[in-house]
Amino acid sequence: MSAHILLATLATVPASALVAVGVLGVLSAGLRRRLAPAKATKTPMHESISGRSRAAPACAPDDLDASDDTPRAAAHRCLDAWACRPRADWHALGELHGRRDEHAMRSREVAELILEGVIVHRAEPFDAWLVRDLVHTAWHMAPDDGTVMSHEVEVAARRVVEHAALALLVRDWLPGEDLALLAGAVRT
Repeated sequence: MSAHILLATLATVPASALVAVGVLGVLSAGLRRRLAPAKATKTPMHESISGRSRAAPACAPDDLDASDDTPRAAAHRCLDAWACRPRADWHALGELHGRRDEHAMRSREVAELILEGVIVHRAEPFDAWLVRDLVHTAWHMAPDDGTVMSHEVEVAARRVVEHAALALLVRDWLPGEDLALLAGAVRT
């Protein structure tokens, strides 16, 4: 096809369609590039949590492979550990972080804002999205021990686990005190 025919054909296509096709092409290429390193890890994050059934035996953090110390693997281990924790532990975490004093709440809010900025500028978008999605998977896989909790406590617990895993994912760029505050919150 000659360049003249191609240009004539493109002239009849709305500009918004051309932009959309270009954006989709760039996103597709970027996603393929970003997924390639995930295949090199021992267990991709999405296979570990989502591949486990509810009938799986209870696990402990000691069961997880600690030899892979990449940020992605650290986030993976955090989420796997919380997927194995009973709902009572999630409840305790949500209660603890829901009733902090004003100074502690502000420190945490500042650390969360810094974390979000680092994620936007440094994290692979797919990895950050996957961590956020796997928090919900971990919650639903957590053994139901009959603990009843309010929606606010549940949301607080999920938020703490999500921020801890995201902090581990971008730990190379996150200030040390913010990493300690966010990731350390799940070590109860």
